[in-house]
Amino acid sequence: MRRPLILALLLLTGACVFFNPAGQRFVVFFQADAVELDNAAARQVVVQAAAYALDHPDMPIRVDGFADKNGTPAANAEITRARVRNAIKALTSNGVPVTRIARREVGEVAFTLDSQESRRVTIVIGQP
Repeated sequence: MRRPLILALLLLTGACVFFNPAGQRFVVFFQADAVELDNAAARQVVVQAAAYALDHPDMPIRVDGFADKNGTPAANAEITRARVRNAIKALTSNGVPVTRIARREVGEVAFTLDSQESRRVTIVIGQP
């Protein structure tokens, strides 16, 4: 009885050495029609995302941009592009190689509770 238990514990302990975290999401919120990372909270989120990315150099990075439905579709598409561009610029200025970063411009999305939910960039590290 003891041998299988000890063997199971050893295997489980050994598996922990090879454990690779699944990844992380970081969300940066923007004010209406804003595209700049203009407050300390937004900049801090990007710094944390960059640190996580640098600690996990084999994980892919994707920056997804969103906008609320206020304004014209063309204006919202440009806002989305600018938000993604600025988030990528902030990541690279914190040491993340641009070659690791993929971009996805989602554009207009509905929100559940607050329109700020739609005005965001999500930095996804480690998930396809």
